[in-house]
Amino acid sequence: MTQEEMVVVGRILKVRGAKGELTFLPLTDKTDRFSLLKEVFIEKTDGSTVKKEIEKIFFYQGKGVIKFTGINSGKEAGEFLKANISIPEKERIQLPENHYFVSDLIGASVITLDGEEIGKLTDVLQTKSNDVYVVTRESEERLIPAIKDVIKEVNIKDKKIIINLIEGL
Repeated sequence: MTQEEMVVVGRILKVRGAKGELTFLPLTDKTDRFSLLKEVFIEKTDGSTVKKEIEKIFFYQGKGVIKFTGINSGKEAGEFLKANISIPEKERIQLPENHYFVSDLIGASVITLDGEEIGKLTDVLQTKSNDVYVVTRESEERLIPAIKDVIKEVNIKDKKIIINLIEGL
């Protein structure tokens, strides 16, 4: 499977204990979907990808804990540190209309209604009231609230987000 056919759903942070468990950061709001997974693809920091069968997975204090079949020590688990946990794109959940995966938004050009490109979307901050898009141009960052008054169009295919640049942004 190619990188384009994969979706990153988590990032491995550290080894947990001595029995081969790993703590990971889920990169999705839908953490309940992890319990349905039987296997995942691990994109290691050296660029290689390996398919791993999941022995167990659970959540504790906002982080995920995953154990792969055949990985039974902290030393064996250590080879997966900082790796991405990915699934085939065809297996990701369907979102409601006007909801997007962060991975689909990252790298999109952010353009005003006047046609001026103000930068690329580099991150999405999740707040209690609404998401906030981090838009970067050279070394300058802008925070754009992801609300209807501002976000006018999201085109995932063309990686473009059209915004109404209201006063103060």
